[in-house]
Amino acid sequence: MNSHTDIMKMAEADPEIGLVHKDQTLTGLLVMSPDQEMPTMRDVVAAMAVYVGETINVYEEEIPVEAPVQWAHRMRVPGHRHDIILWCAQATDQPPAEIFGEGESFFHWVLGIDGLLDYTDPLTSLADLVRMLVTATSHTTAILDLETNRWHGPSALASYFLNTQLEPPAEMLWLVESSASADNSGFNLHTKGLSRCGRRDLELQGLDQSQIEAAVQLMNAIASQSIEAPLPAPPASIEIGHDAVIRVREAASKTNTAEDISKDTGNRAPLIVIDSTADTLPFDLLARLSNGTAALWLPSRDQARRGQLARLTLPHFQQILSDETTTHDASFLVQTSLTDGQAREYVWINVNTYDEHGFSGDLIEDPILECGPKGGDRMIIPDAAVEDWRIESGTTVIVPENIDLSGLNPPPPTDIKVDSE
Repeated sequence: MNSHTDIMKMAEADPEIGLVHKDQTLTGLLVMSPDQEMPTMRDVVAAMAVYVGETINVYEEEIPVEAPVQWAHRMRVPGHRHDIILWCAQATDQPPAEIFGEGESFFHWVLGIDGLLDYTDPLTSLADLVRMLVTATSHTTAILDLETNRWHGPSALASYFLNTQLEPPAEMLWLVESSASADNSGFNLHTKGLSRCGRRDLELQGLDQSQIEAAVQLMNAIASQSIEAPLPAPPASIEIGHDAVIRVREAASKTNTAEDISKDTGNRAPLIVIDSTADTLPFDLLARLSNGTAALWLPSRDQARRGQLARLTLPHFQQILSDETTTHDASFLVQTSLTDGQAREYVWINVNTYDEHGFSGDLIEDPILECGPKGGDRMIIPDAAVEDWRIESGTTVIVPENIDLSGLNPPPPTDIKVDSE
């Protein structure tokens, strides 16, 4: 079900939709439709226009296709930097059983979008495409992200994309995959999907099994930082946390040719992540991440999302806190931020009570910043100042990410017409 259309040739032919970033590849999304009859281009675009809230212009000339693709059209969507290819094909496969349950779904058609994300804000661009594609079918459905090969079923779509109060996590743009090293002595990790954002993919080489969890955390942190601000040209050192510095260098690969480097094409090999002082795995940092003595910075957008999620799910925290049958053996923690006027630090408070003024509790540790409060001080944290929360009871830990979000539906229908150019 992977059917990228030839948008590259169109981009070369039409300077208005040409590649505006020299190191960017296509993104493709598929949505499954259970309709018996083939969806028509006009009906699909009309449904998408409801979400967009403006007219979508469809180019009159149809793109030549081959079976199982039934039709394909190029369209111009308000708010998107590039034109998009919309296509329809017969479904030749079904989503994995765990998406809907064994035997609970049967899809007849696939609707697909191929295009370029806005490299200045690829996360918003991807979220808009997913939401627009979801509106193309009136049934509960699933979406496949072709670049990461990641399925988003109804629950994932509700949690990550359809709740308009909360933007998706940046990790939706990429996937961290593992593979055996060439000599089978360990594992390599590499990202998949950053190139569609106009960023270089990353690779960590020579890991053993015990290092993989910390290495994934490290890769996600670097990738997220690269989305917010592109990494410096390699070889380069990158500070990703307090006393946490790594370097990236070019991969020694036959795919990373002199021509690729000089032209900065999308075929470039991944950047290799290495230690800040040596051309080896960052062993010390991985060890400190594993034992909890190192922390990586969150880009401002990721931190903002964490706060949004915490406040959105705060009623769940408050409900459990007020349940007298669960509070006697549980610890309730909220996180807030402190500032000295220049820097900002995130600290945890052990909650004792909650009332109309907010959460009352004790600051757990002395802040690093000299901004007044000390460990053990009593603080009152209003709901609006909560940046994160967690509940600990024995080995059970509940955090905002555990809460099943029933996302808000797309905007209500409006009368939007479909134009052809």
